Amino acid sequence: MSRKLTPARKVAPGKILNRELEARDWTKNDLAERMGYSVEIIEAILKGDQEITTEIANDLGKSLETSADVWINLENNYRSELDNQARTVKINNM
Repeated sequence: MSRKLTPARKVAPGKILNRELEARDWTKNDLAERMGYSVEIIEAILKGDQEITTEIANDLGKSLETSADVWINLENNYRSELDNQARTVKINNM
């Protein structure tokens, strides 16, 4: 018997990034400076208003010494869950 595991809640990549900044004792200004981005872009990423593109993922990876794939996968999984949720709501409202 196969069971599909579903996460209890969706976690936005920005929330994970915020936790990473806290763990490093960095501010969003620190990250913006390291990445060469404006603070506004970093804030948008943290809020989930700015999707993490391949370019952003590469820059996050370099700045945080992580794999860009981590950020790409987090973003893709999060957006996929949002899409699935929207489809479910649409189907349920038919």
